[in-house]
Amino acid sequence: MVVSQQRYICTNCSFGWHYTPYCPSAGAASLGSSLMALSDAKYRTRQIEKKMVEDGLWPAPAVKRFRFRWWWIPLVLTVWIALIILI
Repeated sequence: MVVSQQRYICTNCSFGWHYTPYCPSAGAASLGSSLMALSDAKYRTRQIEKKMVEDGLWPAPAVKRFRFRWWWIPLVLTVWIALIILI
């Protein structure tokens, strides 16, 4: 006895079809699209803020205290040299 399985076309995911009338990855697909929309919104906001700073319509961002990524290297070298001099 052969049982045929019916396939359902799916437009929600990249798989294209499923054996069930609903998409089992619909939650993941909607989550991915919402994360993508959020990422696009953040990118657009950064672009607008950058343009406003360039035009002088927005205050420049505050400078971080430790902008240099390896700020601890000169500090360690200074402390090491100071200890050598003291000894």
